[in-house]
Amino acid sequence: MKVKKEEIKQWINDVYTKLCMLLSMYEETDCYNIVPKGEAEEDPQDFIGRKIGEIRRIEQNFSLYMDEQEIAKLKKIKPKLMAIDPEAVIRIIDPEVGKISDKLDKIIDDTVYFLNNHAVPNVGFLWSAINPHLTYFDHVFDLMERGARRKQYKTCMKRR
Repeated sequence: MKVKKEEIKQWINDVYTKLCMLLSMYEETDCYNIVPKGEAEEDPQDFIGRKIGEIRRIEQNFSLYMDEQEIAKLKKIKPKLMAIDPEAVIRIIDPEVGKISDKLDKIIDDTVYFLNNHAVPNVGFLWSAINPHLTYFDHVFDLMERGARRKQYKTCMKRR
């Protein structure tokens, strides 16, 4: 039994959307050092922890994306294990879901590392391991920054 591709796409998209929403708060939260207005937490780490917890719940509950007929089939195949750990049954039935879950978990872990690292602006070392093309942009920004400093220096020297 294979899981439907649409379910996997929706699952990945939901995790991606939540991660993007959290990362888009970078400026609003002053590099995750303050809690946005209207949020219940007072401590930024508690706020980040809650948001990451929401993302992890999505990542760890793929069964919520399956229709009732698929879940009923799984209950017939592995009734005891399905009662204890439905996610383990899904990983057994369709290993692709397990591989994707592992990758999503790594991305979430790396995002947590970035959020706690307070890097300004820098591609996380761990992200570059997932996608080596990101390191190109990191180097380009370094060069742009150096070029801007050089230009400022030349402008300053001309004024003298």
